[in-house]
Amino acid sequence: MTPKEARNAIFMRYLNEFNGQFPIALDNQKFTPPDTGDGVKWTRVSVKFNDGTQGSLGQPGNRRFEKYGLLFIQVFTPTEHATNDNDELAEDSLDLFEGVRLGDLWFNNGRIETVGSDDVWYQQNVVLELTFVAIK
Repeated sequence: MTPKEARNAIFMRYLNEFNGQFPIALDNQKFTPPDTGDGVKWTRVSVKFNDGTQGSLGQPGNRRFEKYGLLFIQVFTPTEHATNDNDELAEDSLDLFEGVRLGDLWFNNGRIETVGSDDVWYQQNVVLELTFVAIK
């Protein structure tokens, strides 16, 4: 699996679950957040690749490499509304990936981190560690 394949698998899983329910911002895509007056919740999905290790020796084309990264799902709801919608969407987003394996891509150590309010949006971040295998 390549980073491109991993990112696409993540985005497709998220979009297949939530597309059309609320606005979704994706990495490197133009996006304008909705107006808070509409009471609309929205999310931003980001993948950050970072480290990797070689898992096996051998000839090129037959070596296993483990690649690591983080999946961030930022959940936004308008300030001055109850946090229930934000909590529910954050938990649903966590449940969509935590402990899941998509081929050679899997997710673990998920958590919800409360960021709080900036007087416009209330935000929580869903963070999951991801690992995928590349054969080179």
